Amino acid sequence: MKGLLTKEIYLACTSAVFLYVPVFIVLGLILKNPFFLTYIGVFFAVMPISLMSFDETSRWDRYVLGMPFSRRTIVTAKYAVTLILAAFACVIMLLMSLVLAGGGRMSLEASLPVMASSVALCLIFPTVLYPLNFKLGTTKARMAMLVLVGAVTGGMVLLSTRHSIIGDLTDKMRNTSPAVFCGIGAAVLLALFAASWALSVRFYTKREF
Repeated sequence: MKGLLTKEIYLACTSAVFLYVPVFIVLGLILKNPFFLTYIGVFFAVMPISLMSFDETSRWDRYVLGMPFSRRTIVTAKYAVTLILAAFACVIMLLMSLVLAGGGRMSLEASLPVMASSVALCLIFPTVLYPLNFKLGTTKARMAMLVLVGAVTGGMVLLSTRHSIIGDLTDKMRNTSPAVFCGIGAAVLLALFAASWALSVRFYTKREF
């Protein structure tokens, strides 16, 4: 596991996606724009899937099967590095928020919802895509993702026409304290993350190369 995590972290730090992170940190601090916090979250959300694409392009996904690692361990390493990247993104956004708050550009309390949504994005994106990638491969998973996005978008459009449902959800969110709302959201997200891991292990164990 240690060797797999080392490989994942090294590849993440040397990937083209990671190179954009320092650029947006500097731009966010120079321009004093809190919106750059969201960009950091987006980059770290895309990075785990980009690492899987690198593995498939270099044939690492087949080479690693000849090493003394079980398929369960290989999947677990991917999910573990996702948590590490999400934690790293959280630290970066927290430090940026402190600097912006010190400059009077944005209060720390106002930046917390942005940070929470960005960290959630770092986990939601891999949670949805990992099972598809482990079952179909990154190339076929892209097509499946397009279909999934279309279905979700259609569902959201259909839901938006039901104004009573939206109104009830909005009222419940307003009446719920931020701490309770974040706690429920974190619990649901972690449960989905664990379910995604179990599904990926099942798919990857049965996958033929």
